[in-house]
Amino acid sequence: MCDTTEIAVDEDHLVKVWGIMYEFMMKNNLCDVEVQADGQKFWYHSIVLASSSEHLNIEFTEGQKNEQIKQINIPDKNVVAVQRVFEFCYTGKIELKKDSVKDILSVANFIRLRPVIKVCFRFMLNTINLENCLSLFELGKLHSYELLETKASEFIGLHFKEVSRSANFLTLDIIILRNLIEMDNIGVNSENEIFAAVKRWIQYDNDNRKQHIESLMELVRLALLPLQYLFNEVQPFCSGSLKCQQLILEAIQWQTIPTKRAQLSYRRTRPRFPLKTIMIAGGWNGTTTQTIEIYNVSTGTWKKYAETRIDRNGSGVGLMGDELMFIGGKHDAVNIVESINLITGKKTTLQPLQNARVFPTVIGKDDKFYVFGGSSTASLTGRIVMDSVEIWNSITKIWSYGTPMITGRYGCGGALLGNEFFVVGGGTHKAMDVVEAYCFATGKWRQCASMITKRCVPGVATLNGYLYAVGGIASFDPTDQRISSVERYDPVTDTWTIISNISSGRYSVGAGALGNDLIVIGGADGSVALSLVELYDVGLNKWKNLESPLIPRELMCVLNVPVSYLDHTLV
Repeated sequence: MCDTTEIAVDEDHLVKVWGIMYEFMMKNNLCDVEVQADGQKFWYHSIVLASSSEHLNIEFTEGQKNEQIKQINIPDKNVVAVQRVFEFCYTGKIELKKDSVKDILSVANFIRLRPVIKVCFRFMLNTINLENCLSLFELGKLHSYELLETKASEFIGLHFKEVSRSANFLTLDIIILRNLIEMDNIGVNSENEIFAAVKRWIQYDNDNRKQHIESLMELVRLALLPLQYLFNEVQPFCSGSLKCQQLILEAIQWQTIPTKRAQLSYRRTRPRFPLKTIMIAGGWNGTTTQTIEIYNVSTGTWKKYAETRIDRNGSGVGLMGDELMFIGGKHDAVNIVESINLITGKKTTLQPLQNARVFPTVIGKDDKFYVFGGSSTASLTGRIVMDSVEIWNSITKIWSYGTPMITGRYGCGGALLGNEFFVVGGGTHKAMDVVEAYCFATGKWRQCASMITKRCVPGVATLNGYLYAVGGIASFDPTDQRISSVERYDPVTDTWTIISNISSGRYSVGAGALGNDLIVIGGADGSVALSLVELYDVGLNKWKNLESPLIPRELMCVLNVPVSYLDHTLV
């Protein structure tokens, strides 16, 4: 006879056992642990609690090893939360709600019940809002839960203006406030907003908080504040502190004595991440580029945002609200106008232009879209250069003519500065140094100081009250001289100044503002489209390279869009 061995398994056994243990607990049968909370007593089994919590395991097997009835006192905790957490040890289930999760986490943390702590944090990650972001950031710090701290800090950074005006902000602990304003990823339009927030926090309880002014001002990046703001706002507020006056002097010297910048702490002069980021659309790399890309400032990488499915080289591309507009284009100019909503992805064909054109300069402002100049063809021969201006009214859905440019041309750069749109360079066949400004309020043009260098298809952008012209080419012949110089226009003095060159001569670059820096993207060197990206540090007058976009391109549109666009894509 052969011996046989069989291992019998009852898959329902453990479920039944735990169910019976839960019933015993509910009826106070064979319980040996007394839990006291807010004057009430609850009974549980030490073997169950010790199996669930390493902390209670040590307490019962070492601290209260010889006690027949073991005791746990839980002070200052919500009684219902205490019951729910201890019942989890029997059932493995717990109900979480926005208004109770913090109480449950507090109890779970008290007895080191890791599974409940983990699910509480996971729940909180999905409930971050303006009301709770500060407390969740503080919880993440307190419990060293990095993911919650990071997600909460990202939310605070994105909504800092609203968060800093909340009642919760005014009651923040000094350590948490310091942690917040030290962050790089605070999306503000200027450092003024950081200083104003710190000032409100101090003034909320001035007698007790004025002692912290020096430690907080060390974290405000004073060198990024305008000089007039430093003199009129910061200096009077900090007048009683010698340390703060030294910090203010350092900031003034950083702005007025460039040779001293290398001696100053980069931490106090480093720009914060902006409220807006860069998106690039349109362009050419041997064929029309239909991929829209967006730049993630936090990771320093590009990602695909959408496909335009619009195949027209030489279109004027610009943003009006959430509508990305494509105006004219093609080798033989067309008057087609299409738009793509960057939120919904909806594509719309609009009323055509009154004049077909290629290589116009465009800008969206308020409820209107403006089209300046252009050419009747992309060919080097037989072209008609335009000085006409067309204006699209998004309310009436009608195009109308505006005041013509002083000098007709195409391949210009353009950028908005104040309430004027500056049209820079371009040409007919050879490059021009002409600069004109269009006033939206009056609909009139004025002639500005000419550039130092004549430029066709330069990259043009505005940053901190100045206008920049980058690169370009001496004519529309791609074999002609490619330009590496960069110049800056001061509208107050009506003068141009040469600044540091980009790394190589190229034309048809995209240019824009990324926070407090100037970004220059792509372009062409006469043979191929490029993927090179360079960032200009105004304070150091130096360029550095950034991550290349996914697709090399020239003649692209560079857009400033809210960083919230990073949260979704249309692909």
